[in-house]
Amino acid sequence: MTATQAPPITTPHAERTYALISDEVPISTRTVATLSDYTERWWLPILGPTTIALIRHVAQLEDTEVVTGHELAVRLGVGDTTIAKTVRRGEQFGVLAVRVEHQVQGICVPTRLRPVPAHLRAKWPLGMQTAYALRTER
Repeated sequence: MTATQAPPITTPHAERTYALISDEVPISTRTVATLSDYTERWWLPILGPTTIALIRHVAQLEDTEVVTGHELAVRLGVGDTTIAKTVRRGEQFGVLAVRVEHQVQGICVPTRLRPVPAHLRAKWPLGMQTAYALRTER
């Protein structure tokens, strides 16, 4: 039984239940691998460490692996409230999507992410902006 076919899972410790599946989320044609050094180095200051840990963890799950929101929080070493906020942050920046398929709510993480947009790079410290510019000039 795959994550998209699994029955809903409930737990007394989590308000929301997640069946985690890795799926393509529509993104631009120029992309970088989700499980790359790029994601760690350049998306980290924008998304924060918990969102990076979440997308990396979900991207590495087996297709048949189903976990609750509470279990995911435990796996990442955070509380239930933090995991819910982290999911919302990931949705806000377009690095994950929450979908409902066959009455199961799932977190979908793309195998590839778009590069950090210019308006977000503008928030980085000057040294980081320079390093990124030099990297892309090569």
